[in-house]
Amino acid sequence: MLSPKPRRSPSPCRVLRRLEKFLSGVVRRGRNASVPTRRIAGALAHAALHHLSPSEAAEDMGFSHSTLSRVLAKADPRAVARWLAATARRLARGLPVLVDVTVLGAPGSLAPWSRGGRLEVLVLYSPGRLAVAAGLRNAFRGLDELLREALRLARPGSVLVADAEFSSRKCMRVLLEALDAGLIAGFLVRANRRWWPGLWRMAARGSPAAFVWRRHTLYAWRSTLETRDGRVEALFVSSSPSLGPGLYARRWRVEIFFRSAKSLMPPHKLRRPQSVLLLFAVCCLLALMLEDKPELRRSLRRLLMARVLGVASVKPNEPTLGLLRRLMAAAARLLGLR
Repeated sequence: MLSPKPRRSPSPCRVLRRLEKFLSGVVRRGRNASVPTRRIAGALAHAALHHLSPSEAAEDMGFSHSTLSRVLAKADPRAVARWLAATARRLARGLPVLVDVTVLGAPGSLAPWSRGGRLEVLVLYSPGRLAVAAGLRNAFRGLDELLREALRLARPGSVLVADAEFSSRKCMRVLLEALDAGLIAGFLVRANRRWWPGLWRMAARGSPAAFVWRRHTLYAWRSTLETRDGRVEALFVSSSPSLGPGLYARRWRVEIFFRSAKSLMPPHKLRRPQSVLLLFAVCCLLALMLEDKPELRRSLRRLLMARVLGVASVKPNEPTLGLLRRLMAAAARLLGLR
């Protein structure tokens, strides 16, 4: 009997190739572009891992910041979500899918587009797997529309675990529609007590209380939940009595993922929402590939700094003082002094 083929261990070069593949899918560039996509991917990874602005990262990689800004501005928001799901590992059948949403902000004076709404990214996450939906949320487009779009990316048989912001009646209707259509197998949502006051009085601690809502039998639970502020009494709504509050404890993994992705987000002053979205998508992809792999993160940082030093050492016609300053700054980042 043949033994299974061992899985290839990730390498820094492989991480950069996946970033390059992702950028090639979301940004249309000419064949004769002055800066290849491989260097653009290296600059974005360099900015995320060393907490540099895109302009500083582009300068370290030997090309102008305006080139990187134009590439970010060409991103297609729909392609970002589609290619991020294709580049990352697809959601698996039958596994709990953790749901969360975040707002991508920018300085108000530099973001006139934010007056018509705010850019939100909704993530469907299970460890090592990812799918996202993104869009502008305003008076005409709410969280329920973003959730409906994201549920099309879920695998049949998955169980959704969501926080209280998804317990509005509009979002609950979207979850029931997905359940009827077979997009998901069930859901567990922490409910907002102010939105469901009757359920809070009905639910008993430790055992589910069945109730009918929109011709569906749902189950309400009361349970003690550990939070940063201590223990609190929480209300949960599930589609099955087998999906209890114990499953909600796994949702903390998506909070850790978001914290990791946001910690990689470099400082920026980007004006366009698609630019901010593409930058955050790169951080999400890096956080997913470097998850629980500290040695791979260190190896990737060393590889990027070696490229920076290589660019600085071969740049022609540069004054000696400027070259020395670039080498010293790169060495300081490599040693963690900056």
